[in-house]
Amino acid sequence: MVRKRSAVQSCSTAHFSSLFHFLGLFFHFLYVCRYTPLISCTTAIVSSQLVLADNLKTEALKKFLLHPNTLIFLFCLAVIIGPAISTLLNYELHVRCTDCYTYTGVAQGDFEQSAVRRYRIVVPFIAGGIDRLAGNILEKGRPEYFHGDFSLPVSFFLVNITLMCLYGMVIYRFLVSFGVSTGAALIGLSTMLTCRWTSFWAAMPMIDSLYCLVIALMLWAIRVKNTGLLVFVIFIGPLAKESFAFFLPVIFIYSHLSKSKVLLLILLSGIFIFGYRYGYEHYAGLPANSGNHADMGQVNYFKRYWAGLFTPKGLYKVVSNFGLWLLIPVLGMMYLPKFFAGVRNRLPKYTLPFLAMVVLHMLFGAYERHMYIAMPIICLFIALSAEEWIKRYNEVLVR
Repeated sequence: MVRKRSAVQSCSTAHFSSLFHFLGLFFHFLYVCRYTPLISCTTAIVSSQLVLADNLKTEALKKFLLHPNTLIFLFCLAVIIGPAISTLLNYELHVRCTDCYTYTGVAQGDFEQSAVRRYRIVVPFIAGGIDRLAGNILEKGRPEYFHGDFSLPVSFFLVNITLMCLYGMVIYRFLVSFGVSTGAALIGLSTMLTCRWTSFWAAMPMIDSLYCLVIALMLWAIRVKNTGLLVFVIFIGPLAKESFAFFLPVIFIYSHLSKSKVLLLILLSGIFIFGYRYGYEHYAGLPANSGNHADMGQVNYFKRYWAGLFTPKGLYKVVSNFGLWLLIPVLGMMYLPKFFAGVRNRLPKYTLPFLAMVVLHMLFGAYERHMYIAMPIICLFIALSAEEWIKRYNEVLVR
């Protein structure tokens, strides 16, 4: 079989052909000058080095493209990008999205924004940097029906869709760490990919993509006992969203780190975050501790959201995150013997405490939006349920 040459290989061949031509003339001159031994040695060395470099580049690229992380990232991108672009181009940012005002304002250097949201600068700053570097190019793709600034929302789109694909990749790694098959893991991952909030977070000038990624990294780091990742999420989590503090008890109790080390990391993270917020307010000329007072004011939402959570409308908003994928565990509990026990025994010990923290989130804001935070655990539940169905199907085939 003749292997087709890739574009990279063709480019390399064209580049090196002129080099070989020059070397050929040079070696011919040496030959005329009777330096035959030197010619043979030098030719062998140069040829072997060029072939080795070309092979190394090809193998490195092939290894990268065929790595499971890359394949899952591209799979997530293929599923998300269509609905996300549709959302970006058709959602009326200038009318309906108040959160977007804050984050686009921060990206443009306007820090007099919502006292609750203005400190979440990671995604806005990256998007703002992309807009400054490539805004003129991005603006050329503006549809005629799009109102307002176009390049900045597209810059947010580029950042957020990357973060959401990374989020999907981490969820997949989290699922397979529990020993589920590839097929079951992809079914679980599809629960996240097909959720309406996934394309929304990827498309909108918002920061929830980073927060979701941090939560998934936290769960995965606890599962695989990765110290570096845990340290990273403890410091970046509160910077992504202040409510990450709700999940610190999960890290404290269930991570492999000693309690004293976790307390020290939390203390250092707290000093860093409070120092950052103080510096932010000082630089922007804002009232001191205005952000902390605004965060405490969120408690006033508790009573209102608690009353609506257990209504039909509230329950629908929660369940609508997961769609028909919930039929997999529901039908399993109805028709498969010992189904629930088999799934429950494989769920991590921190499942209920983690979900309790998610419910606490829901009592301070939109139910469906905050329930999405639980997506890694829900995907695991769906994947384990699908695994039970796959096992039963294989047993039937054997019979």
